[in-house]
Amino acid sequence: MQKQHSRVGFAILYPILVVILTFPFFFGGVSLLGRSWIFLGIGSVLAIIVVPRYFSSKIFIYLLFYSLFVILNLMIGDEYYHDFVNVVIEIATLLLVSSMTYYLFKYNDKKLMTSIIYSVLFIVIFTSIATFIIDIKLPGIIRELQHEINDGNTSAAKPLYRLGLSNYSLPHAVPVLIPALIMGFRQRNTSKFNRFVCLVALCLCVLLTYVSGATTPVLLAVLILIISLITKRGETKKNTTRMVILLLIALPFFTSDNLMADILRFSQDIVGGEGPIHERLVELENAALYGDTSGDLESRSILYKKSFNTFFSNIIIGSNSGFGGHSALIDRLATLGIIGFLPYVLFIIAQIKLTIRYIPSQYISYYVIGIAAAVFMLAFKNMSNWEMWFLTFTVLPIMIYRFSKE
Repeated sequence: MQKQHSRVGFAILYPILVVILTFPFFFGGVSLLGRSWIFLGIGSVLAIIVVPRYFSSKIFIYLLFYSLFVILNLMIGDEYYHDFVNVVIEIATLLLVSSMTYYLFKYNDKKLMTSIIYSVLFIVIFTSIATFIIDIKLPGIIRELQHEINDGNTSAAKPLYRLGLSNYSLPHAVPVLIPALIMGFRQRNTSKFNRFVCLVALCLCVLLTYVSGATTPVLLAVLILIISLITKRGETKKNTTRMVILLLIALPFFTSDNLMADILRFSQDIVGGEGPIHERLVELENAALYGDTSGDLESRSILYKKSFNTFFSNIIIGSNSGFGGHSALIDRLATLGIIGFLPYVLFIIAQIKLTIRYIPSQYISYYVIGIAAAVFMLAFKNMSNWEMWFLTFTVLPIMIYRFSKE
């Protein structure tokens, strides 16, 4: 009993770490930008105290093997895993998120689940509103600041983060939550307040993807929104049928260049006549009509092909150079080869299997849609970061689990 109370006492630190690592407002307020490894390390040590059982699980074993391959690549001078701090951040992120989720479900800590859910929803709502207001005065500021950060300049980002501006990672991760938020809003047996919070958070998630200026999260958010809206609780076969019908309806639009161009021109009118999203839509229209993949669309295609070519040049053990750098999944496949990539995939599958067994069968469709959104984002963007893994591995399943019990 004493061990149980001790474990619960230390576990209370999880929501604190969540706020520190997820809330850009906090990052800017205490000048912690770029130092997340400190708190990720604390979280990893916390796992030893709170959930020692985790370290004998298959999930950790797979993560351990993946980490060994990553460290080996770092030691031999790999271009992808070349920075020691970034390697520590990646491994510690996966360890903290995985072990925290393991604790929440294995010990069924409902109070902690609830505190994490509402902490995240508050962060999303506050950050989305603040970002929208700031973006009105400084259009495209999220992308601009990310370029500054990539160049090593964090001074411009800190004051804006103190005002609540979102970082570049959060808008790419929030589409994962859309199915859970729609499910939460549809729950008739829950309180009106909970349903209202889910509705507000849903609308602001979509808004945040738009003001981010990034095309991929906007398109993904709209797609996931449509799929989630036609998904019904406990109707797996009917949901599959709806997906097939939706695909058949959409197929003519994708196979007809003129219809696709009309849709893209209509989308351009909706987003306005300028900005990065409008530019991507124009590029997609030109690609549909003329096969012209110029601009950003062309550069991304080149990067994806580069990673695939690197992978096929050394399928088994991967290559130390030649990756594209724009896809979290394809780049790791090219760098690690099948041998190093396999434990990475097994870790992800084991983590999903851990949580899906606790989700009632009638709600699994929402969970699968959220996972599909994460895989899509990881395949097309290099977004293997705290926000993506935390929302996918922890927040998505606990939201669906808790909402299903209300």
